[in-house]
Amino acid sequence: MQLQGLQQTQQRVANLPKQMRYAGANALNSAAFKLREDWGGQIARVFDRPTPYIQNSPRVTRMARPDALQAWVAPAYQGGKGVEPAQVLAAEVFGGPRRLKRFEVAFQRKGILPGGMAMVPATWLLADPAAGDGFGGIKGSFIVRLLSYLQAFGEQGYRANMTDKNRAKLSGRGRWVNGRFYGANTKTGAGGQGAMAMRQGGVEYFVSRGRGEFSGRRSWKNGQQQHLPAGIWQRSGIYGAVVKPVFLFTRMPRYTVRLDTAALAQRAMQVHLPPLYRAALQRALATAR
Repeated sequence: MQLQGLQQTQQRVANLPKQMRYAGANALNSAAFKLREDWGGQIARVFDRPTPYIQNSPRVTRMARPDALQAWVAPAYQGGKGVEPAQVLAAEVFGGPRRLKRFEVAFQRKGILPGGMAMVPATWLLADPAAGDGFGGIKGSFIVRLLSYLQAFGEQGYRANMTDKNRAKLSGRGRWVNGRFYGANTKTGAGGQGAMAMRQGGVEYFVSRGRGEFSGRRSWKNGQQQHLPAGIWQRSGIYGAVVKPVFLFTRMPRYTVRLDTAALAQRAMQVHLPPLYRAALQRALATAR
């Protein structure tokens, strides 16, 4: 008796390990993309208004091949001036203290932010469209302005630090003389006549180190007692009477594990991979030669 298709069947059996490797690589890559979706979804659930930059940071960084049955998924740096997503997510994955943000490092080097402290933006600042980014953070442009005003740029960026003249211009300080406002740099405004005031929209920033007495250049009222909580404050209003916090200094927060990437990877292997592998193997066997 002659068996029809015996040669084709033998060839299919001989190619089975090869087809299994191809199917495994395809299934692993599909599962990796499923894991990427799950990771981004969990970021959206555990974070308060995460930025698209962070939520979309999980990427399939290495694809599986038949000769290397491994696929990698990790937060990937997307270029530009953004921070490394892996650094942002580290405390959420492993727990522990939050890392200093880059602008916090700059303020700490300047001696403004004490060690072991973090900077928390005021609620009004987050709600201000000119400063808040809409995701619970502060726009980079406002941070740059604050760094420049408080001369916190280091040696490489020292040219971005505001001069005393530019700070005076920002504050809009001047004097009312005979019912007319003169800027601080004008000849009349520089004199001693009239009440000191600020133009509408003028603003000044200063640092409070908490309750106590401090002295030194640009200290609060030349060494008088401070009564404001430690932080960076803003003074505005016609006579500088409107004082409100910009950033308050608090102890560095410690995070519990909220982003369980190990559980996500396990789910990808136990839930996503098996049906994906069966489907990939069927396709591989159907097209085997």
